[in-house]
Amino acid sequence: MADTKADPSTRQQAVPLLSFVEFSQARDALTPLLQTPQPAAVQAQAVRVLAGHRQAEVPALLLANYRMLVPEARGETVEALVSRAEWQPALLDAIDAKTVAVFDVPHIRRNLLVRSANAAVKERSVKLFELALTARKQVVDKYREALPALKSDRTKGEVVFRRECKACHRVGEVGQDIGPNMATIRHRAPEEVLLHILDPNREVGPNYIAYVIVTDEGRVLTGLITEETAHSITLRRATGERETILRSNIEEFAATGQSLMPVGFEDRIPLQEMADLLGFLLTPK
Repeated sequence: MADTKADPSTRQQAVPLLSFVEFSQARDALTPLLQTPQPAAVQAQAVRVLAGHRQAEVPALLLANYRMLVPEARGETVEALVSRAEWQPALLDAIDAKTVAVFDVPHIRRNLLVRSANAAVKERSVKLFELALTARKQVVDKYREALPALKSDRTKGEVVFRRECKACHRVGEVGQDIGPNMATIRHRAPEEVLLHILDPNREVGPNYIAYVIVTDEGRVLTGLITEETAHSITLRRATGERETILRSNIEEFAATGQSLMPVGFEDRIPLQEMADLLGFLLTPK
């Protein structure tokens, strides 16, 4: 699996085998996959498998390499650190040290932390996230006021869409159908679309509300429900991964009332790029 010349799909399929070996062996094999450029699927799989081991040193291993991870693997790292109560302080330390950005933690995950039963985690989370949670109006107003003076470039907007949006949304043949298909918003005003991008939790369609599942092992999973049977529930997470949980293993199950879409795009999409993105989304080809 360390052979970078091997087919990425073959390497991705090989990584989960390390779930069944001793931690020391898994650590030595997986850590190099976090330290060097890797296909996104391979690196994300390495994070998931490493996080499946419950040793206390796992958070430090993941965070030591956090800046080298591709976006999908960074998302998996945050998911892993939030999902185990004993690992949450390590995530808060990393946010405090600015190793992990506040907006790398999805809104629904931030809410879990600020409502934690652990008083210390709750207090720290409120302090770290308070500014971010109250800054939405100022951000939206800044973009709304600036956009009328900016001329959009549809071609450049497609580049922004491919970089920031295609993991969850589709335009034509580009992207995935986790969130709404962007063809359905062409009739909307730019200000309305801007609001949904920068403040995605203001209005969430019923089909796109995220759910939280707590398992009998203490894992906390979030995602959209894609399938339910008498015996199991399948979630599709923001990373695109699907996970099926047996109902017999579920301790808690609840709707969050919030979107799976992250908050904080103003950190990645400056004003001109936002104008270009809106031009791409709202202007027919």
